[in-house]
Amino acid sequence: MVIRMKEIDIYITAIAAEYSFRMDENTPLRLLADEVAAIACQKEQCEQPPDDAEPIFYSVSKRTILDSSHTLRELSIDSGDKLYLV
Repeated sequence: MVIRMKEIDIYITAIAAEYSFRMDENTPLRLLADEVAAIACQKEQCEQPPDDAEPIFYSVSKRTILDSSHTLRELSIDSGDKLYLV
């Protein structure tokens, strides 16, 4: 399988900060949320959400909440898209 990376801007509402991430388009959003939270919390010196917290992603371009069990590829999220992590 070919690994394709996408550059996605993610605005994290809990800390009011935006970061750009290079993400594997074949990884479910739920797993990507864990990585995003770990990196952002390390940088912002905040606590990570509990493991059982269900991440909620909102796509600005699609104007919809995304199913976190799906991948970026399945959701047709492209490089340059902006997501909100709520």
